[in-house]
Amino acid sequence: MEKHSPKHSDIALPQKEWAIFRRPGTQNWSVRFSLPGQGQIRASLKTRDESEANKLAAKTYYAALTRAEAGLDARAKTVAQVVEEYVKAKPLKETHKAFLHRYVVDFCGRKEASHLTTRTLSGFVPWRKTYWITGPGKDISLITYTRAGKTISRAPQRIQPSNSTLAWEMGILSKFVTYCRDHGYVAALPSLERVRAQDNARPSFSTDEIQLLQSTAFQRIIEAQHHPRVMFDRTMLCAYIGIMVGTGMRPTEAQKMKWGDVLGFDVTKKLDGQNVTLRVYGKNRSREFIPQDTVLPNLDMIWTVQKTSWNRKPTPEDFIFADEVGNMVKSYNAGLNALLEACNLTKNFRGVVRSSYSFRHYYISHMLHPKVNIYDVSRNCGTSVDMIERFYSH
Repeated sequence: MEKHSPKHSDIALPQKEWAIFRRPGTQNWSVRFSLPGQGQIRASLKTRDESEANKLAAKTYYAALTRAEAGLDARAKTVAQVVEEYVKAKPLKETHKAFLHRYVVDFCGRKEASHLTTRTLSGFVPWRKTYWITGPGKDISLITYTRAGKTISRAPQRIQPSNSTLAWEMGILSKFVTYCRDHGYVAALPSLERVRAQDNARPSFSTDEIQLLQSTAFQRIIEAQHHPRVMFDRTMLCAYIGIMVGTGMRPTEAQKMKWGDVLGFDVTKKLDGQNVTLRVYGKNRSREFIPQDTVLPNLDMIWTVQKTSWNRKPTPEDFIFADEVGNMVKSYNAGLNALLEACNLTKNFRGVVRSSYSFRHYYISHMLHPKVNIYDVSRNCGTSVDMIERFYSH
């Protein structure tokens, strides 16, 4: 029995609020006490000296009592401990976890979470700007992180983060300190410095450039008619461009779309007059929207080439943007870059490099040009009116 029972001090101070004891198998003293609404609290005093332990016990008790009376969790936790708790409690992306572990923990991880105040966090942005230049990251030679289940290492860039990066990171920090407030680690929600992302004009296309790109893509299909594999890839790229131009989808949304997400499409009937609705998934939500009629011939083109290549009809579970054996295509960047180069369209007139996202920007600008209701464009594209006004008001 003695083996499993804690040994209490015989010379404890005459206080009933706490008791110091030794855990079985240890020589250091610990303290335990209870507070209303907080339950029993135990903490190691990290000393073998009984007299010192009594003094530390009183200090620990009154510190916990002060936190409890302020509406905080009486159990003091460091920022690093709360970060670990938060990461386990929330379904966060790897990039969010990496930010919290590297920057938030580096900035104030050893201090108690109650240290997260407006005053202390006011120094975060200046500190973050110099992190890789003169700050804690200056001596780090490799960054190791996980992406799509793979461990990747790369050398850090010795540059100041852009406003867009800082704005994204402050959004993550805001959610974390809100969690701290909601769980009693800070008494009040601290005010964070607002960093506005720079509004850069998106690299789009003119209508003439889109027509040149599509006509060149179609001509390249004809040139590859004696090479089935090349012809399949070029047909898919040509149709991909047509669908992206006529929908404004994000590339990640197109990547996940299956034939079952194309509602109302029937290859056995005339394309004219078909009322097709597309269902896409992205940004942690799904939406349905009506594409432009120009999308229908491109869907028909994909259906035909897939049926020929696969020797079967595509099923509702097949990806629309799939390769010659039916696997999902993650990116058309290689073929698109080659096509853009062939058309001398790799950059817009400002010198900004174009990508598959440029079709989304063309769609939005093209839809706004004939004065289509901005709310309809916003709903179709799955973005806010504010974002459209900020980036496409020109």
